[in-house]
Amino acid sequence: LLPAPFAAFALLIALNFQRRERRQRLLAAFGLFSAGMGAAFLLWFVGFYLPNREVITQFGDFFTKTQMFPTTNLSHFLKMIHGRPFFSYFTHTPALLNASLAVVGILLFLLFSEKRAALHATDLFALAWFFAAFGFTAIIAYRPTRYFLPIIPPMCLLAARGIAYLWECADRISLPQKIWRGGWWIVGGWFAMQSAYALLPLRY
Repeated sequence: LLPAPFAAFALLIALNFQRRERRQRLLAAFGLFSAGMGAAFLLWFVGFYLPNREVITQFGDFFTKTQMFPTTNLSHFLKMIHGRPFFSYFTHTPALLNASLAVVGILLFLLFSEKRAALHATDLFALAWFFAAFGFTAIIAYRPTRYFLPIIPPMCLLAARGIAYLWECADRISLPQKIWRGGWWIVGGWFAMQSAYALLPLRY
């Protein structure tokens, strides 16, 4: 969760790098945001971590090496990803699952087009937050149900953004004119995954 806003900020700056005024405003905002996060981290590091460093390190080593990542070989990660508990949980809320996945696919499509600079900062943040949680829960070995709670807010936000956009702008939607060739494969793969793991289970 913590790296997600940094990733979203970096992507937003990259998308607006050619626009000098916009870039300067974003860099200033990123600096203030980083300073605030740094101050909060420093307070935690000095006031909490250093006085309890030994017990935190001892528990952290056990938790990460024994429970979360007992092995780091590629076959293990592929097995974890194939287990796909994310879809096992969220097929019980098919409207939220499919709406959010569809909006993710559309945002990826726009990222590979000339309309990428017009994407809203909120969409990029929700996208970064979603993929951070989606990727994390895909590779960890210890996956209690509570670990899937952080992905619910970006899913709700993405679904709501998609519904609101269709409600307000359905008559003004225009397709991008230029798409990066590799983007078709990435977006196609995303919607193929949605069809296999989110749409087909609805037949039951």
